[in-house]
Amino acid sequence: MYELNPIGIFHEKEGVTFILEQQDAVNKKIHYQSVYRLITLNVHSSLDAVGLTAAFSAKLAEKNICLLYTSPS
Repeated sequence: MYELNPIGIFHEKEGVTFILEQQDAVNKKIHYQSVYRLITLNVHSSLDAVGLTAAFSAKLAEKNICLLYTSPS
């Protein structure tokens, strides 16, 4: 059995998704489909506030980093 320390776990009807460090998956020979980066914002803001995504996107753009956002269908 694998001993994992996942960052997150999603339980869906199709199956379970584990979010873990890429090196953990490699070390334990776990097949994975995609690699993503994690950005954490330590912001105290109202959920009704406007402009947070725009400000965040502008700062990322200064470093030539794309912000991909998809809205729920």
